Amino acid sequence: MWDVNGHAVERFPTALTYLLHPVTAKSMVDVLISSMAFAMGEVNPDGPTLGNWSAEGIKALNVPVLQAINSVGTYDEWKESSRGLNPLDTAMNVAIPEFDGRIITLPVSFMAPVDETNSVQYYEPVVDRVVQVAKQAVKLATLRHKPNSDKRIAFMLTNSSGKAERIGDAVGLDTPASIMKVFEAMKAAGYDFGEDGSLPSDGDELIQNLVDRCSYDEIYLTEQQLANAAGHVQKEVYQTLFDTLPQRQKDHIVDQ
Repeated sequence: MWDVNGHAVERFPTALTYLLHPVTAKSMVDVLISSMAFAMGEVNPDGPTLGNWSAEGIKALNVPVLQAINSVGTYDEWKESSRGLNPLDTAMNVAIPEFDGRIITLPVSFMAPVDETNSVQYYEPVVDRVVQVAKQAVKLATLRHKPNSDKRIAFMLTNSSGKAERIGDAVGLDTPASIMKVFEAMKAAGYDFGEDGSLPSDGDELIQNLVDRCSYDEIYLTEQQLANAAGHVQKEVYQTLFDTLPQRQKDHIVDQ
């Protein structure tokens, strides 16, 4: 088996070989949905298996991998919780699978009550959640057959405190520099960056450009930034949305 760059992949997962063409050894699928928790590891068939992380099999397939979440909690617990997934589910099915590059989706099943007949507990699917993940898979599969130059990509950056200096904030990571590397790779792959195809010179200029297009930071907010904002919401529309909020949240927004 070879990866997308033509390099040999040793110990390719047997379960994934069924997704490969028997002659060309290329992937026969456009997207993969995985319900497996945790991250991929490397198995050594000739001796002790070490606890090494390895996503070479997924990388070699070179297709989007969606993480469908099987919750260890019940549907009622999830529905009634303001937090959603419990900490165990978040670790097993969100945080750790992200190391493989999997795309996190939705909880598609929950633990059902114990079957009194045979004392077996099983996962019970939630149909509308399964449908949503299937729809996302179809869209990603379709996107693979679309020329890169016709694709529209959005990057979502954190801004937890609403301050300009916290845009793209990440512990121990240089988010703007990482985005610049992704931009360069995308440009080489034929993505459309406008008529002149110009990019910011570095991550600092990238962030400054974002701030100039408007941010939530009142210290730096100017009339020019408001005019340059990528999008605007009409007052009547905002008022309609504002009126749907709980009173406590309305008061908090007004106080700010």
